Amino acid sequence: MKMHRLWTVLVLALLASCGDGIGSGGGSTTAGPTDNDALQNDDQDPVVTTPNIPVVTTGLNLLSYKDNGDNSVDVVFRAVKSDGEGLSGLDTSDFKITENGTALSAESQFYLDREQWLSFSHEIRILVDVSSSMTQLASVRSALRSLLVEQNTLDTRQAVTLASFDDTVVNHLAVPTRLASSIDTALSGVASRGVNSTDLNGAIETYARTLRQSYQSGNLRFKSLIVITDGEDSAARVTLSEALSAIGTDTVYMVNLGEHSESLQLLGTGGYYANQDVYSAMRAVMQDIEAYENSHYELHHFSAKRASQSGSSSHELGIGLDGTTISVAFLASSRSSRASQLEITPITEANLNDSVTLAARLVPPQAGVEGELTWYVNTDVCGIEQYGSGLETQAALLFFRSGECSVTAKYMPYGSVEPFHINQVITVH
Repeated sequence: MKMHRLWTVLVLALLASCGDGIGSGGGSTTAGPTDNDALQNDDQDPVVTTPNIPVVTTGLNLLSYKDNGDNSVDVVFRAVKSDGEGLSGLDTSDFKITENGTALSAESQFYLDREQWLSFSHEIRILVDVSSSMTQLASVRSALRSLLVEQNTLDTRQAVTLASFDDTVVNHLAVPTRLASSIDTALSGVASRGVNSTDLNGAIETYARTLRQSYQSGNLRFKSLIVITDGEDSAARVTLSEALSAIGTDTVYMVNLGEHSESLQLLGTGGYYANQDVYSAMRAVMQDIEAYENSHYELHHFSAKRASQSGSSSHELGIGLDGTTISVAFLASSRSSRASQLEITPITEANLNDSVTLAARLVPPQAGVEGELTWYVNTDVCGIEQYGSGLETQAALLFFRSGECSVTAKYMPYGSVEPFHINQVITVH
């Protein structure tokens, strides 16, 4: 059973609105440079801005943006539903995109990174209660082994660490990994040490202080904490409010194998899972983690606006959804539009038993351009099977052994003499 702390979200929203950053849900939020901040500069470097992040109850949450200095801007944001949960599966047609408050001109272009195209890493930290009252440790080990080792449920962009706690915390897997053998070995060490004290709040405070996210364009870094326990804190070293303060707006998934607890429910900022076996609870957690990841988006906008010798060089890009609009300002330059390049799905690591499918695209997009896409592998580490047509042709990879799988995509537009090429190396473990 999953429950959410709506009142906590509302409190945090009120706190966020007191700052000098961006406002929250139901209105318009704006961030970015103005003409007074910087004059027209054709050689300006990309500027990355991470605004004060508000908690919104519905709509869009601006996380960061980057003015690339070439009339393009990258915007990272999260979409949320009315109950505060992430909203995944959105496409460009679901958003209202404007420049300076009006519809985009035909010459302006944009595309959206979502789901498989979103470039991120996610460190999932698992913290297991091994105090003397925890009688379900064998089931915990079995469930985690089934999900993380045998079923290989981790996405290629996810990795886990593992620790246990009673009155102290013991690390079993300190370096994030997807390697099944390492996870299996670490799970064998999760056992009771006969200690009859549970420093739950202290363990959460220690880990939560390192859960800070990074929303840099093209390299998002998520961190989440999964806590598996059978009851509340008994050590009384750290108070509940101190643990909640350490968590802040970060994500903790609380699996409670004991009786219902209001304090445990409060600590589960990402979700609270009770009244079910540990395997079912952990499956629900992993599904919710995927939904959280998929509620993040990155919009890449290529403007037709150019700098002039007089008048304004600052323009405003607006992204709207369900009555909420986020806006960022960017400075126009006199540079020509960026030339299109071929991109491959951002996968750089895989396990031998992973199922990996690659896709390619042109960015910025070229409307009405058709051609032939061909995939190649340049090593005996992997094989390839192609399916689809045109730029929609995808490559299903089969891994034969550990090593580096080198993949090349070549796209030849019809009537062109110069193809687009891109190579990507996937390290196979």
